Amino acid sequence: MTPARVAVVKNTKNAVVQMPEEKTAVLTNSKEEYEKLCNRFNLNGLFHNIDTPLELHSVELVIVDARTSLPQWLMKTIRKTTTPVLVIHNGELKTPLTNNILVGYTVTTSKTIRNELKRLSKIKDIIKKLNENSLCASRSTLLMNFFKSLNDLTAKSQDIDTMLKAMMKQTRQFLQFKDFIVLFHDRETNTLLPRIASKRIKANKHMRLFPGHGIAGWVYEKKRPVLITDISHDKRFSEEAFLHSVFSTKELLCFPLGSDNSINIVIELINAKHRERLSEPDVLGLLSEITPQLNIAIDRALLQQKLQEMVLTDDLTNLFNTRYLHRTLEIEIERAERYGSSMSLIFMDLDYFKDVNDRYGHLVGSKLLVEVAQLLLHKLRSVDIVARYGGDEFVIVLPMTASRYAFQVAERLRRAIAETTFLKSEGLNVKITASFGVASYPEDANTKEELLRLADEAMYKVKYQSRNGVYAISQSVKK
Repeated sequence: MTPARVAVVKNTKNAVVQMPEEKTAVLTNSKEEYEKLCNRFNLNGLFHNIDTPLELHSVELVIVDARTSLPQWLMKTIRKTTTPVLVIHNGELKTPLTNNILVGYTVTTSKTIRNELKRLSKIKDIIKKLNENSLCASRSTLLMNFFKSLNDLTAKSQDIDTMLKAMMKQTRQFLQFKDFIVLFHDRETNTLLPRIASKRIKANKHMRLFPGHGIAGWVYEKKRPVLITDISHDKRFSEEAFLHSVFSTKELLCFPLGSDNSINIVIELINAKHRERLSEPDVLGLLSEITPQLNIAIDRALLQQKLQEMVLTDDLTNLFNTRYLHRTLEIEIERAERYGSSMSLIFMDLDYFKDVNDRYGHLVGSKLLVEVAQLLLHKLRSVDIVARYGGDEFVIVLPMTASRYAFQVAERLRRAIAETTFLKSEGLNVKITASFGVASYPEDANTKEELLRLADEAMYKVKYQSRNGVYAISQSVKK
């Protein structure tokens, strides 16, 4: 038998043997009793004393000397353990130490302990195989349930953020972690931006991480996962520490999602639970099994979102289209009626846009429309709705806004367009103006159709009179 180390302590603690290939606990009342045990059963040379005791649940074999008095708490622990137990006694035990024959073995002083150790070793091997088979079966079941859950998630009509949060909840079953951050790659700025995170992590839109910077940036650039068990020893972490400011990060599992040629997402799983049960190959192996399914789920969700956007947005400007506009108007009119408030609508048309197309071509004209759309979005509130109505016409819905305030908004937009030089990136310096018409509910109109008609008529009144102006149904033209 291979020599081992043994920790033998007084009866307030337990004694533990840690062998190169297996762990064994030898439980006696004192060091003297332990030495007597070794001499009686010719165990000298099999074990060597060490000073540091380990927890009982960490061992794989327990030897109990029941001939001496052991602490009650220790006896209770032995009864609960699932570890193989060898009990040495004088031939009589009033109550069994264990209930399961696979985890308990009783011998008398007349038997040779070496043979019993060999027999227990076989039992331990059987238990180990049973546990491995059980783990494999459990893992397969969890994987099947996980894949089914992902399919159910993607089958539901929901936005990408909701799907991601549900997906992370499912992933937690396998890779036990406390917190997470999901970062999306923004092509325009070539940076990684936090999209969603754990409840206690407040993902800030201004937090940006460049490819190659920090652990997430490294994973994005290298296109491969990494498991870091002690973050304090990794220099890369300092470059993204601002993402982890609300908690103490000790361990980090970071992996990319997407194809080899196009990584779109990087996920960080923070401070895993019970990681001592899984080695790095185990974790990365399990990750490799679920990553393809995560990719499929996210691709489906992104495709679904893109299809929804195609139905509701304008192909050129990415503003909302008329279909979404009509739906929004119905909702806002109903809301205004319910709360006894006002809502307003602005109809806008670019002045002499045809001249831009004739002079520079339709491609340049299209780029001008895109820049105008971006300006409108920048100047308006997040609750305001901007839609491209067709050609160079735009409609703006202002929830909870009375006519006089809507007039001020239209005037501010008119001034911003007139003062802006467009298409500088194309080497051009294009100036253009716009005409605005304003109508409000319930001051001017009672229905969606009437609201659109009146705002359109107000806009054309500006067109016919002077252009580059604002006209509200209840007010006069103003430049």
